Amino acid sequence: MPGDDFALDDAQAERRRCDRWAMFALAACVALLVHLAWVTGPTYDEHFYIASGYAYWHDADFGLNREHPPLLKLLAGFPLLFAPGVELPEHWRELMAYPSTFLYQQNAAALDRNLFLARLPLVALTALGALLVYTTARRLWSPRAGLVSLLLFAFNPNVLAHGPLAALDMGIAVLLFASVKWQVALLERPSWERAFWAALLFGAANLAKSTGLLLVPVYGGLALVAALRARSVKPLGWTLASAFGGLAIFAAGYGFEARSIWDVWGDAQYRTDLRRPGLYADPAAIAGAVRETGLDAALLEQVTRAPNAVASVDRLVVAALHGTSEQRRQSLRALARLVEALEPARKRAFEQLLYQPAAPEDASARLDALSGLAGVELPNLDVARRHWENEQGEAWGRAIFSRAWIDRPVRAVFGDRAPIPLLSALKGIDYQLHHGSFGHSIVFRGRVLQAGADFEHGNPVPEFFAWVMAIKNPLVALALFAVGLALCARQHAQWTLLRALALVGTPLLLFLVFSRGSALLGVRYVLPIFPFLCVLAARSALYFPRAALALALVAAAEGVWVHPHELMYYNAAAGGPERGPRISVVGDDWGQEVRELGRVVAKNRAWIEQAGGLYYDPYSVADLAAFGLEGSKPLHGPVRGIVAAHAITYYREPKEYGWLAEFKPFAKIGWSIWLYDTRPGPPGGEKPAEWRE
Repeated sequence: MPGDDFALDDAQAERRRCDRWAMFALAACVALLVHLAWVTGPTYDEHFYIASGYAYWHDADFGLNREHPPLLKLLAGFPLLFAPGVELPEHWRELMAYPSTFLYQQNAAALDRNLFLARLPLVALTALGALLVYTTARRLWSPRAGLVSLLLFAFNPNVLAHGPLAALDMGIAVLLFASVKWQVALLERPSWERAFWAALLFGAANLAKSTGLLLVPVYGGLALVAALRARSVKPLGWTLASAFGGLAIFAAGYGFEARSIWDVWGDAQYRTDLRRPGLYADPAAIAGAVRETGLDAALLEQVTRAPNAVASVDRLVVAALHGTSEQRRQSLRALARLVEALEPARKRAFEQLLYQPAAPEDASARLDALSGLAGVELPNLDVARRHWENEQGEAWGRAIFSRAWIDRPVRAVFGDRAPIPLLSALKGIDYQLHHGSFGHSIVFRGRVLQAGADFEHGNPVPEFFAWVMAIKNPLVALALFAVGLALCARQHAQWTLLRALALVGTPLLLFLVFSRGSALLGVRYVLPIFPFLCVLAARSALYFPRAALALALVAAAEGVWVHPHELMYYNAAAGGPERGPRISVVGDDWGQEVRELGRVVAKNRAWIEQAGGLYYDPYSVADLAAFGLEGSKPLHGPVRGIVAAHAITYYREPKEYGWLAEFKPFAKIGWSIWLYDTRPGPPGGEKPAEWRE
């Protein structure tokens, strides 16, 4: 009949309709990400990545922050190359703390702008990841399934929380998923074009984060299955081609770096001393060193009851940098005694106290002040100074690598003076292996775990990530994930063994590796499994299309209701963001509300001063002056005034913050900073009438 050639069949109409809705959903996702990139304050790690990436562009020196590969840091630093007023000092390597001084001191006036610009490339990468999830599920299952997967991924609170940050976690999630997708495509229909894209993405994933190394067993497993199914070695050859091509991309990302051990011997150290003998000093020794230095009773109690010398030094450093003039004098004097008595404390004091200033001459001035105020002979501190300078080389003793199985063969082949290919990358991998062995200080279900001591025999809570996934995802999304996994056993024309291994085996491997490891820093570590889970969950649209789409919309709505505080999202089963932090809060309160705290304090400064001032210990390395909080006082046990407490420190440091349990916070900033009025009188949680937010 006339006109039939122009009619669309139902399948084409469905695809176009879903594509239109997908573009609308993707635009909404990008809008949320951009808004979050602007309003979210700086998180704890971002200054490392932004400053490092900016420095890489200028001189391709990957020694700074070499524990992580450079790609995503280069992306974060790229927009700042074109921002007016941002400059790299010629002597940046000599700065005592280049990353923090670069962002929070040298460029403090443009902090908000620079942070926003550095985040935009990661926003774009996250949006590309959402598009990739959609197209994968659409081709694998159906157009409606693609829309379901997009809604589950693009509006998942964890994707929205980490997608706009100038960090590494969302980037590796996207690149790892893309790498597996293209490798499967290469094995199913080999061609040099697909080999090129598989190699490019394999190299990019490994340049994003060390998690990319897990692609090696994934690629090996996929190649073996493909070879057995085809009864041919060709899949192995194509896999080797993509892997070696990826290695070339990886080397190019490091500028084909080759440096000798002699060249890097003086590079800035890593803080890897948590297992050194004497670190967990006898509390009696700590108390004996500082008891006669004039510390006020509250600070003395806080220092002497700290679990180790490192913690004692940290308490004193906070008081020395932010306390009143008398507290500074007392704290510096106590620091001098402590560093004189305990070697681990000496090293920590010089890291913390002297690492703060912007330039070495400021450190010398502070050292002289320490000597004068503490009444310690300068030659004694000169010894400590030389000790510090000597320790600025490698922190791992005489070996250039912490792992003997890396150090011995490398040094046997190259010695100390021959250039070693990709030395920064090798040291980054070595660092991750070393650092991961003693874990991080966390709180989990009311239990406080200390780095080093509690991880001496491995991960004490292998169920950690199972709990985190259960409380940090919308309940409806969890149900769809479970349905998608259950449907894996059903036959389907597109469900080949190779695709099943890629979509199910990869996230399972990632989850098991992280569950057995000691890096328990919250849901961001398992973000790479999210694209796989969303594609699997979308299969439900083949069996109940309307219900699956409706449930995905509910999950999306549940994911964005906390906007713009997605980092502190917890589902209803966990008690929401009000009660969820009791279970796990590491990686959720990431210091992101310090900027908002500064704004709130500025609006209520007169009332706060009248109430006794603000007591606040930041969960940040930022200069508090950048947020208008330079007048805040350190918290030393029970105080009378207005107390701002981070959720992470409240739960992770019960000895320091336990006394606040008798008070109710009268305000919560982004659910991560809690404000208390601790003045005499009945404890109450109502906001004062004159309070402004």
